[in-house]
Amino acid sequence: MRLIVFLWVAIIAVPVFSETTHSDKKVKIIHSGDTRDCFFFQLENVSQADPVSPNNEWFAVPFSKMSSDAVLSILMASKASGGSVKVNTTGSTVCGAYAEVKNVSWLP
Repeated sequence: MRLIVFLWVAIIAVPVFSETTHSDKKVKIIHSGDTRDCFFFQLENVSQADPVSPNNEWFAVPFSKMSSDAVLSILMASKASGGSVKVNTTGSTVCGAYAEVKNVSWLP
């Protein structure tokens, strides 16, 4: 019985973060990165990329992620054309407490 109570308390006490979605947003800026293994970007009219990183409007994509080239291409094409994107985050941080991007869809 103690084990069940302990597990229940442990589950309740752990903060739960979930994915965040930003739909129909225009790319504001893309930053190629620095010494960290990520590139970063912001979306127009988004003041917080994900609640996991409060008051931080920057999204991060690790270069080690298999789809990082595709994500960067989509962001650049969208920015150049004035199109919109849909961005989903993982609910986690990466490269120094920035919202990690799960995927990006281009909405021309």
